[in-house]
Parts: sequence; C-alpha cells; structure tokens
Amino acid sequence: MAAALLRRTQIRIPLRRPSSFSTAAAAAAAKSDSRSPNRIPSPVPDPDSYYRYKSNIIFEFDPERIASLFVSSAHPPEVYKIFVSRLARFGRHELIERLVEPHLGGGGSSSDHDEDDQNNPKSEDFNPKSEDFHIRIIILYAHAGMVDHAVRAFRRIPDSGLRHSQRTLCALLFVFLRNRKLDLVLETFRSAPEDLQVSPGITAHNIVLDALCRHGDLAGARKMLDEMEGKGTKPDAVSYNVLVNGYLRKGDRSGFEGALKEMMFDKGKELFLTKRDPPLDLY
Repeated sequence: MAAALLRRTQIRIPLRRPSSFSTAAAAAAAKSDSRSPNRIPSPVPDPDSYYRYKSNIIFEFDPERIASLFVSSAHPPEVYKIFVSRLARFGRHELIERLVEPHLGGGGSSSDHDEDDQNNPKSEDFNPKSEDFHIRIIILYAHAGMVDHAVRAFRRIPDSGLRHSQRTLCALLFVFLRNRKLDLVLETFRSAPEDLQVSPGITAHNIVLDALCRHGDLAGARKMLDEMEGKGTKPDAVSYNVLVNGYLRKGDRSGFEGALKEMMFDKGKELFLTKRDPPLDLY
C-alpha cells in the first residue's frame, strides 16, 4: 500500500514560497493572528533583475566576492537565504556574521547603518522593531548551522521592545530541529510557558512531533498526538502527516497504514508526503 501511495500521490511540499525564498513560509505571508494588519509588505523584485542577480551569486565561487556582492548593492529579502546558503557551503561563518550582525545592531558604524538604510527597502523585513525581522535572522542562522548565533538573536528580541510569541518560539524550535538537537527542541518546548510566557500552539506541537519522528521515537510522537486534544490543542492535517511520514521513513508498514487510515478516513485529513523541512508558517 505504501509503495502504491508513493507512486500515485503527488509530493507536495507544505511550505508557502513566494518568489524563491522561504524556509517555512514567506516573510510577507505568515498566518499568525498576532501579526500587525498594517504591516508594510516587502517590495516584489523585478523578475529579470532578480534572476540575474541570483545567478551571479549561485555561480560565484569566491566567498569574499559573494560577500562583496551582498554589501555593494540593494537586494530584496528573497536574496538573503541565497547569500547565507552559499557562504555556509564554503564554511565562511565569519562572513555570514559580518553581513547579518550590523542589522541586529551588533556591529558596524553609524555610517554603515545609514548606507544600509538607503540601500534596503523600507519594509518590516529590515525593521529591527519588527518580529518578522528577527525571525528572518534566526532562520538564516539556522540554515547556516550557526545555532549559537540563532539563539543569541532570539534572546535579543526583548531588547527591541518586542515580546516573545508563538512565532518566535517556533523559529527557535526550528533552529534546533534543523540542526538535529532533539534534546533542545524538547527542553525549549516544555519550558516555554514558564521561561518565555508563551504557550506552544499547534505549529510548535507539530515541530516537536516532527523532531520525535525524525529521531525514530514514533511511540513518543504517537503518544503526544493522542494527548494533544486533551490539552486543548487539536491536531491538524500537518500533525497527522508528520506521523504518517515518520512511519514511512522508518519503513514501518503496519504503523504507516494504521496512521494513514486514521488520518484519511477517521479524521478526514489530506495526505501530503514530504522529505523537506516541516511545514511551518514562520515568515
């Protein structure tokens, strides 16, 4: 049955991806109710110039040159991940830090910041007082494998006059999940109500479910799913899909078919199979 489903089912990555830049969703399109209705959207780059600019980065093999491309010209938010991914591939974390930290107020002269203000679009993506800005930085560090930097960026959020929220919590959980730190996923999830005054929502639960499945603890994931509704968090389609994918990755045909039947027939949820990052709606 599993093999037949894989042949018949179109694999859909449950991530919202405007343009080509997202981790879990686009910076301009998170669904969190906590977001401001007056948020200034990021400008949409001209397709021709955007793809030309993107190609210049992808086909450049000198890390210093990549960094200079970032500094020397204005660029849309979509390009940030491309820069970070390329520099991380070369192991040049110090260049990533050099590019990112000035935006956090962690370095650079005032003239540097003035120049940045002139080059960068006036949107929430570049506003240190915006939750989206901090989430973007955290996720960029996550993709670069720079966990300590991501945690430091997370801890700086209150310094900007913002409170931690379910979205910032999910960003931190994603950092640990992305970098295979299951113990920190669980520890952060459990301590969030006391340490951050944030009660984890459905997305945070789904990240933990995915972490348990990826580390082979399907019994723990199954138990958590069964307990969620009793604790006031109703599992959604993502919750069941994470469990189904977990059984599939492990090759547990019996568990896969049982969870699939429960999801599609008992719960009426849609199936989508993915081997990518969990479906988050962070930014």
